[in-house]
Amino acid sequence: MRNWLLDRAWGRTLVRQISPQTVPEVATPTPPPTDKERVRAEAEASLDEFLAGNTRISLTCPVAEPEVSVVVVLFNQAGLTRLCLQSLADSEGASFEVLVVDNGSTDRVPDLLERVDGAHVLRPGENLGFLRAVNLAANKARGRYLVLLNNDAVVEPLTLRYAADRLEADPGVAAVGGPILLWNGQLQEAGSIIWRDGSCQGYGRGDDPSRPDYQFVRDVDYCSGAFLMVRRALFSALGGFDTAFAPAYYEESDLCVRLWEQGHRVVYDPKVRIRHFEFASEVSPGWAVELQQRHRALFVQRHPVYLAAQLNPSGTAVLGARARMAPGRRRVLVIDDRVPLPWLGQGYPRAASWIRVMTAQGHAVTHYPLQFPRENWSEVRRALPDTVEVMLDHGETALADFLLTRRGLYDAVIVSRPHNMLALRRVLEKEPGLLGDARLIYDAEALFSVRDIARAALDGQALHADEQRRRIDDELMLTKEADCVIAVSAAEAKHFRDAGYDHVEVIGHAVEAASDTPGLGGRHDLLFVGALTADETPNSDSVRWFVTEVWPIVRKTLGDHIRLHLVGVCEAPSIRKLAAPDVILHGRAEVLSAHLDGARIFVVPTRYAAGIPHKAHEAAARGLPMVVTPLIAGQLGWEHLVAIGSDAVTFAQACIDLYQDENAWLRQREQLFAA
Repeated sequence: MRNWLLDRAWGRTLVRQISPQTVPEVATPTPPPTDKERVRAEAEASLDEFLAGNTRISLTCPVAEPEVSVVVVLFNQAGLTRLCLQSLADSEGASFEVLVVDNGSTDRVPDLLERVDGAHVLRPGENLGFLRAVNLAANKARGRYLVLLNNDAVVEPLTLRYAADRLEADPGVAAVGGPILLWNGQLQEAGSIIWRDGSCQGYGRGDDPSRPDYQFVRDVDYCSGAFLMVRRALFSALGGFDTAFAPAYYEESDLCVRLWEQGHRVVYDPKVRIRHFEFASEVSPGWAVELQQRHRALFVQRHPVYLAAQLNPSGTAVLGARARMAPGRRRVLVIDDRVPLPWLGQGYPRAASWIRVMTAQGHAVTHYPLQFPRENWSEVRRALPDTVEVMLDHGETALADFLLTRRGLYDAVIVSRPHNMLALRRVLEKEPGLLGDARLIYDAEALFSVRDIARAALDGQALHADEQRRRIDDELMLTKEADCVIAVSAAEAKHFRDAGYDHVEVIGHAVEAASDTPGLGGRHDLLFVGALTADETPNSDSVRWFVTEVWPIVRKTLGDHIRLHLVGVCEAPSIRKLAAPDVILHGRAEVLSAHLDGARIFVVPTRYAAGIPHKAHEAAARGLPMVVTPLIAGQLGWEHLVAIGSDAVTFAQACIDLYQDENAWLRQREQLFAA
């Protein structure tokens, strides 16, 4: 219903009036600060129970060459250490060894270690401090990847697996970290920033870690040594931690900067999560802060060139500093109805591919779903790369505040669909400078007014020429402040150019042709692909018309054995009622290749629409001949490549002829591949 309403001007107004986005959401209460003494006491009590029983912690590595070597440095804190080691024992999916360095603990750490199986325990006989202890253990490690883990940290079960996967997937990444949660569930950091003066800041400290701001992968200055996975070969090549920073603090910042200086990358991955007590081993009040200040001066001396390229410390600069970007790359905000789930059709396959191209080029993309802001994260990540920031749970009512907090951040703002441009214009009328110096780009996606005009004619309510022109002009006027207009076809670009727009570009759909698809043998039946989300949509109209008017004629000639397969989200009641032995509803398909490679003919019976039918491109890319309406043939520019039917009889005959004529089928297949 919402889709249907948004297709109409009056409907869009109504949706805004009754949208659930206008209902204030209950703010998430801020958790109280951690009572550290209570946590320590509880950890010690849990250790009492553990030592009194017969349970053991197994850290035995089942393979001779583990993927990961985990280094844990201990100095007292036996209760917290047990929680840390138990979390490692509960880890899944990665082969790992554990190297424990006991820096002369005087509490119950030795008793605890007696109950740990499989760990390689190093006892240097003195307190080496964190830095030298890590270097000692790293020299004995066997894994490809080295994990530095504080003994007051607890890893989530799949953290080691996710971190190793990140390094496996990208050879350019040298080290990876992730969200560090304080004991009360708030963020300690989601990656860290190094400012020009050498000071450091954990991004997001004290915030809710579930916010979308922290749910995407990005390059960062460094990740805290509370958990840092680094390629062991690189760690060794750099000589490990620089002992000038002994006993601790700034050693991981220095390591990560040295990696950056040698052309490697450090990455924040939101799936690599730990919980951290923080400052558990501090031996005197203020000791950690004092040591940090002393080592900061040393850090500044060591890295003047790197620091000269950093931003000055500022609250307004945090968003720009939270992610490192290669020279020449841009920050781009994309505003659309919803996350572009390709399987929904409606222009979303093109939107998703466009975003993938931008991210592959190194641009930082934020996607803002304006009309449908709630989505399942697993669906989001199937549609978009994990490097895209997706602002779920914001919506239209939060747009002004979002733009205000990010004023000046973006180099370009891309707005898709007229009602979203209208929503942005209303916000900018109240606060004209919210976009800063960003270029405003309007992605027409389709001329909705053209589609509405065609629909009116189809319903027998053809609009007068003056009314048609007025509707088109009204839609074009929405983009008058845009620096550039993107159209999906030359025909739609012409509307904008004729209206006086100088900077109009055409970006259509991109599909890679597959030359190894099956030939005619073994193919059967007809296939339609498209989202059937509601009754009042072009796809649903086309299927109803085809099944009621065209399909009986086809079956009368080709026989009762032939089937029509409908593939795509099917929520339209009128389409569900059409299901029959000869009309099969398959629902959503993640991969279309099996359907496209098994069908004999692809049908696109669309009677009103705008833009370009991506589904026809996908069929053509796999060499599947098709029958389309004149509207679709014109949108594609394929009038001489495909079979065309202008009414029920000619459409049915085109299907029959193409189904029965092997030469015509093969000829169209070759032409589609060539196109």
